[in-house]
Amino acid sequence: MASVQTQRMPQVGFHLGQPFNSSVSIPFKSIRISGRLSRDHGKDNRDAAFWNNSVVAEVGGQRYLAKVYTQSSGGETAFTHDLERLMNDKGSNIPRVFAYSDDSATPCILFATSRVVPFHTYLSEMLQVSPETALQDAWQLLIDMKDAAEGLIRNYPSLPSSVLCDALAKASVDDESKIILTPEIGGRPYNSQRSIEELVQTAWAEFFRAGKYRPLRALGYALAGNAHAVLGKSPREFKDTTTALQYLQQFWDSPSRRYLSWPSRSGGYFEPGDIGVFEMQPGKGKVFRKLASVSTELGGITRKINASDFEEVQPSVYRATCPPLRNGEVIKPSLDFFILSWSNTLKDSEAEWDWLTANASNLAATHGVSAEDLVLLTKTTHGLDVKSLQSLAGQIQKPIYFYVHMDASGVVFKRYWTFTESPNPVEDQGETPEDPEIKGLQLPAVKMHFGERPFPAKYLQLELGDL
Repeated sequence: MASVQTQRMPQVGFHLGQPFNSSVSIPFKSIRISGRLSRDHGKDNRDAAFWNNSVVAEVGGQRYLAKVYTQSSGGETAFTHDLERLMNDKGSNIPRVFAYSDDSATPCILFATSRVVPFHTYLSEMLQVSPETALQDAWQLLIDMKDAAEGLIRNYPSLPSSVLCDALAKASVDDESKIILTPEIGGRPYNSQRSIEELVQTAWAEFFRAGKYRPLRALGYALAGNAHAVLGKSPREFKDTTTALQYLQQFWDSPSRRYLSWPSRSGGYFEPGDIGVFEMQPGKGKVFRKLASVSTELGGITRKINASDFEEVQPSVYRATCPPLRNGEVIKPSLDFFILSWSNTLKDSEAEWDWLTANASNLAATHGVSAEDLVLLTKTTHGLDVKSLQSLAGQIQKPIYFYVHMDASGVVFKRYWTFTESPNPVEDQGETPEDPEIKGLQLPAVKMHFGERPFPAKYLQLELGDL
């Protein structure tokens, strides 16, 4: 009969945790699968592949995490590989094996835990349950992550640093709040030129800095500034969050490295120098509400153009040229499109941070908001591409031109195709009459990135320790 066997199996050699007094055999059919493990597959791809086929199982009324090895996930071969690895692992960075199945039709391993979730999911839950201690708790988990990584190196001296860094980035947390690392074992010797602290920094500093979990962002700044100092200090030494922040603040990155990426849903007609706050609106998510603009106080706005496929024929007028094409001919090797992109930034970037720290409190009081909620937009970006130039093959006997006119803010107010080598008058901002020769042609598609106006890209925001 197929069965599930407990951890004390002399013929296999398990010795994990406290052994049972005697071996127990449980019929495999007594395992009840109660649901596939829910995992949050974010676009940063931070899920550890080891847990992809995990389910919640019940044995004798107790819930366990089970990894099931179906044929599509490697079957008995993958089961044997993982079981041997777990047998040889002397560390504590993975859940203890409780039992396993000897049923070759559906092999599985049961772990002495009921839950394993990605680290980033655990952070989100932690912020909802205990926001007042979330900073210190996340800090301690990063230290635990470093300790788990050091244990891996002791057990697997041949583990490449790149693999270890990937395992850190895909860390999980079990139902006892213990860090779980599940790397792919094997490869070149560990590259000791990079410390474990630096690998934790690479794996998580930018994630914390990105601002998705705002109360933890200060930890990301400090980790990026001095990982050794952050991971070498226990957060339990501080009596509250305020004193913990005071310690972290001394390691924060320079202002030039504290630019944050604009939330993707918070577009709008904004320019560098705009100051406001993010607000949650039903059905719209996080939306930026503008309160003031300080671009003139910071020297105004400068634009940077990437016009490798275009030429500036007049101020703020750009032209791309497509010569006559024969069927099967491309305009450039492996290229069948034109790209024009540009960004607007504040001219005096050195003054941005100083201005914000000096004026945030007064500006916040004027508008009735918290100073740490103020956002200074520092950069917008925009672009367009003209795709499928091959559609012109066989249609034209002379060069055809694509023109783009934009204003001082980077707004494209006119774009058109023409056989005329000179652009239409810049001051004419109305609709451009269609060139009679153009009528009837199958013209390439033109895509404006983020709409017709520049999209907010980077911003600065204060933390409590800055005020």
